[in-house]
Amino acid sequence: MFHIQSVLIKDASEEVVDSFLNYSNCIYIKPIRGHGGKNIAIVKQSQYNRESLYLITESCTPVKRKYLLETLKTEFKPSSYLLQPKAKVVEVNNSHFDVRAIVQNSGNANYQVTGMGVRIGSKNSWITNINGDGKAISIYELREFYQKNYGKSIDSEIVRITDICLKCSYKIHEKFGDFAEVGFDILLTLDKGPIVLEANSQPGRKIFKAIANSYEENSAEFLRYKELRRTSVRLPLIFALNHR
Repeated sequence: MFHIQSVLIKDASEEVVDSFLNYSNCIYIKPIRGHGGKNIAIVKQSQYNRESLYLITESCTPVKRKYLLETLKTEFKPSSYLLQPKAKVVEVNNSHFDVRAIVQNSGNANYQVTGMGVRIGSKNSWITNINGDGKAISIYELREFYQKNYGKSIDSEIVRITDICLKCSYKIHEKFGDFAEVGFDILLTLDKGPIVLEANSQPGRKIFKAIANSYEENSAEFLRYKELRRTSVRLPLIFALNHR
């Protein structure tokens, strides 16, 4: 499976909700048109009693497990919010992170991964958006940490991420036809490897500038990520010219 399981509240069954809780004891409730981590709620299972849950929005509300689905359909618009189990993710110093990969097409289904980078949330935060308090680093900066703590090669994961993003892009192409770009948010998980958390039809490019600015000005890495940002801006324009 390339992506994390998800289901709209309106399509959810008690069996599906139970399977999500049994997997990770935590469910994210996300607006399908949300961005930047806004308006996300969480259901957490009590560590002492599996029948006791907490719905965390702007407040924390106790909910009995048997009434959870009914509560969600009442509290949220069922066709506009989806449920996702919390993934068993790799963490960096108790901080969640994800990989943003941008796939672009200059025309004629010529999809390529323009670049990728890592977004790290603040300590104990699950939001990694760099418009908030997240920060951006090159994925290659994880080499030593990833090998030491998880016994895996980040270079091998990059190959897998690239393969997943391109396969997903061609699946999207089969359904909707030629498109200019898509941004994938990828989680590195302990049990399933890289998986797609979500895809964005209007991906931001700020991550490349943020990574460039983390290096000394005019160093090789600084110039590399500056050029990646320029390329990420240029390719959609080329796509548009090829589709006049």
